Amino acid sequence: MPSRHTSLAVPAFVARTAHAISLAAQLASAVREFIAPRYRPELHYMRGPGPACARRAIKVELSQVQSAGRQQRRDRA
Repeated sequence: MPSRHTSLAVPAFVARTAHAISLAAQLASAVREFIAPRYRPELHYMRGPGPACARRAIKVELSQVQSAGRQQRRDRA
């Protein structure tokens, strides 16, 4: 009487072929991403004011401090 327990072992050539196909798919994906990267907006989205806004704010504060200093010198004279 034959055994009802069947082996689930995968033949070696099938495993090698599946591995080769997997590597080829990974390579194709990497090449495609290098040539034409997908747009991922979450990588470009900024929350809050950026560095340009901070630079402008510093310039505005500096000019206000300078004008206040000039005003104080005029008042003293």
